[in-house]
Amino acid sequence: MIPIPEEQKVPLASVYMQAKAELWFQGHLEKSGMPSWSELTIIILRRFEDLDYERVVYEFNMLRQETTVHEYLIRFEELESHMLIFNKNLDETFFMMKFISGLKEEIKGYVATMNPTTLDQTIVLARRQENIVNALLRKINQQQKNNQSKAPFKPQNKSLPYKTSFKPSFKPRDEASQPRRFLTEAEVRARKEKNLCYKCDEPYSPGHRCRIRQVHMMLSEEEAKAYEELKIR
Repeated sequence: MIPIPEEQKVPLASVYMQAKAELWFQGHLEKSGMPSWSELTIIILRRFEDLDYERVVYEFNMLRQETTVHEYLIRFEELESHMLIFNKNLDETFFMMKFISGLKEEIKGYVATMNPTTLDQTIVLARRQENIVNALLRKINQQQKNNQSKAPFKPQNKSLPYKTSFKPSFKPRDEASQPRRFLTEAEVRARKEKNLCYKCDEPYSPGHRCRIRQVHMMLSEEEAKAYEELKIR
């Protein structure tokens, strides 16, 4: 590309102006004279794109990533070009720091810790972190879907294999309602010699059960005498 001298840029650009643009430029020459190239670019943008310095600066400072890094970058580069029209002294470091500050929190921290030195490096790091975050979110969403698809555990109500109507026929009686019988030592010895049950008058053998159950109490000789005296009274 052949470089064009600065003083020839405006006359050369005016050659390509047609219709309303040509009439507008002729009117501007009569009012203000021949502008410089930088002045012409600002004048044209203000006239045909409604470009205002204060509005551009405000939008540039308020720019934040709301969707993807790609969409954020498109708007950033558009405002970057407008900022350079008004101030050519803005360097790459200024735009790099502004680009980082407008990124989402989950991307901004990673990019800042990597200490990029150019805007291109910053853009690459931002896209890389965005891919990592998106992959992690997809994994979390898939795990949540898998957990929701699993039926909750419900313990089965296992009934008894059979029901029994068995009721014990033996009903223990109150000890106070059972008849009591007192045995003296002599009666105990006599029953032992005859191999009789201490509780009933039937012969005793292993496994013996009394047909009529009674409560017996063994008395010593002194207790037996006292018991006999009470019976006499």
